[in-house]
Amino acid sequence: MMHFKENIDEVDIEELMGVYAAAEEMHDANACPVDAKDLKEARGIEVGHIFYFSDKYTKSMNAGVMGPDGKMVYPECGSYGIGVSRVVAALIEVNHDDRGIIWPAQVSPF
Repeated sequence: MMHFKENIDEVDIEELMGVYAAAEEMHDANACPVDAKDLKEARGIEVGHIFYFSDKYTKSMNAGVMGPDGKMVYPECGSYGIGVSRVVAALIEVNHDDRGIIWPAQVSPF
């Protein structure tokens, strides 16, 4: 099993990206980097995404900074977004019965 490093320079991004969460029908036990005894199973609802942009936008906007060696460095960027429609779908998934939607008072449309 992968262990996280204290020194960010020692982190293997490819190894980090190899740890994943997958729906049961998508899980490939042979490709999973986590030992079967260490796997945890839980339900989850995805309401947000993390987008990795690398240096695509900082380079295109020439938004660089000087590194410790005096050379221009373009920061890597990303963003996190929460989908409003996904939040509504998650609320319905968690708050319903055989008669339909049970809206929590905090988000009830009426």
